[in-house]
Amino acid sequence: MSHTIVTTKLSINVLGVTKISITEQTIGGVLFPANFLEVYFQLQASFKLRSNIMISGFYGFQRNAPFQENYTNEHRPGQQLIWVVSLKKNHFYQRFRAEERFIQDKSHLYYQFGTRCRYQLGLTRDFGSSHFINLSNEIFAIPSGPRNAFLSENITYIGIGRKVKKGNIEVGIVFNTIVRNSDRDLRNLLLLQLQWSGSMTRMKDGMDNMTMHMRHF
Repeated sequence: MSHTIVTTKLSINVLGVTKISITEQTIGGVLFPANFLEVYFQLQASFKLRSNIMISGFYGFQRNAPFQENYTNEHRPGQQLIWVVSLKKNHFYQRFRAEERFIQDKSHLYYQFGTRCRYQLGLTRDFGSSHFINLSNEIFAIPSGPRNAFLSENITYIGIGRKVKKGNIEVGIVFNTIVRNSDRDLRNLLLLQLQWSGSMTRMKDGMDNMTMHMRHF
């Protein structure tokens, strides 16, 4: 769920996300039970430099394995830049995101510091007056701090959505590849994503603005 307060230049966004595994898997002799994988909350302030360029600063809190005894917390401030280029009904977007991560280490009773960079390239295309398709791919790189690999994760997404009053509703499929240990073994997740995003004021710049305000998490 995402909710945005929009003015001419400035917007404040509140976001809540959870990721759930509904099936049990054994990969390489390691059991991954069906459970909540993570919950994430974020508060973000964004400023439009131009009608198609937006910069943001945010604070995020993530709890991994939230309902298990071995849960870990992560505090995640960061910054991002979004650039949208529109050609008729096609809206190409790029997002550059930098994160400063404070990751709980329960064995040593302190937080480890690390950084992560993300690059997302995507396309939204209008169909009719109220429907759209959304395609994107995002790569994750970890320059410093705890990591299993420098290129740690990749997310590919395809979804369809409907524009509603002051927002949109979207459903899609996510293919998420994660490097799960230092031996570079991979875990592949096929996820169903449901998303609602809304605004307390009417968008001023049509699809360009909506595309920018969809890129929160």
